[in-house]
Amino acid sequence: MRTIRLKIGAITGALVLLLAGNASAVALDNHSIIGLAAEPATTTLVPDAVRLRACRAREDVITGIMAQAANNGQRRLDLFSTIAERVETFYQSKGRTLNGYDKLVADVKAKQAAAQSAVNALKSDSSKFYCASARDDINTFKDALKVEISAQQAYRLSVRDLIVGVKSVVGANNSAANTANKGGNQ
Repeated sequence: MRTIRLKIGAITGALVLLLAGNASAVALDNHSIIGLAAEPATTTLVPDAVRLRACRAREDVITGIMAQAANNGQRRLDLFSTIAERVETFYQSKGRTLNGYDKLVADVKAKQAAAQSAVNALKSDSSKFYCASARDDINTFKDALKVEISAQQAYRLSVRDLIVGVKSVVGANNSAANTANKGGNQ
């Protein structure tokens, strides 16, 4: 998640620099970059055409980063779904009973549906980035990414609760069977 936030910050930073209306950019000569301090830095205005051309050169890269974030969210969702299915299969194969198991499974299914809709919204928001509406596109994508991250966290926690519940039943029954086989506490 940290890398996603870093990418969002990088995208936002790049767009702020590209799209800042009438912002001034500091132009440094080679001597001041190296540290020789030959001449003081000058300030010039970046024309709109230059900003637009620079933005259009990066449209595909930004769209790719946004699409990759959406794909990563789908992969995480698939991973959590696989884990939940395996836990349910394990529980059913053991034949144990857990009070509230149906409630845990229903919670997992509800959180899975919410996370899937958040991932789908993120995918639709990351379909294409246009420089003409860059600020709106980035803000919409950032908001969708935050919703997706929180939905994924909620889904992960509900899967974890299911695992803990199933493990507590199987673990308790296994320890009772071991005690019965050993003849009790000696």
